[in-house]
Amino acid sequence: MELRNPLSKSRADQLYEPLNAFTQEDVTGSSDSVSILLGAAASYSSFTIEYMVEKLTSHHKEDGIITISHDGTDSYLTSHEFNYFEAAPFTGITYGTTLTGGNVSWTIVTSGVDENLSFRYRITRVPAPV
Repeated sequence: MELRNPLSKSRADQLYEPLNAFTQEDVTGSSDSVSILLGAAASYSSFTIEYMVEKLTSHHKEDGIITISHDGTDSYLTSHEFNYFEAAPFTGITYGTTLTGGNVSWTIVTSGVDENLSFRYRITRVPAPV
């Protein structure tokens, strides 16, 4: 009888993706739109984004976790939890998601933010069922 452990080394690499380093994206605060490719909808069923956004002049910060999923036709921002380090949360930043051409993207739109911003983020991808 062969013992089949789904977490054995040979299969674990296929089931789980290692955590990657944080990526930085600078965004103009007054009016900007950025789209960050998360992955192919056929390959991944959901995405979790850990992020920190910092105002580049005053160094005010906000961090959070966004979860994005899709149904093959459209994508949805299913949860967004955040913490801010000053007296009030950031205003003028809108997070969203799109599914176009079979790829899921995270969108960041800024409008009326008084400073330029720096986003640092890390994406965790959940593989689609086989």
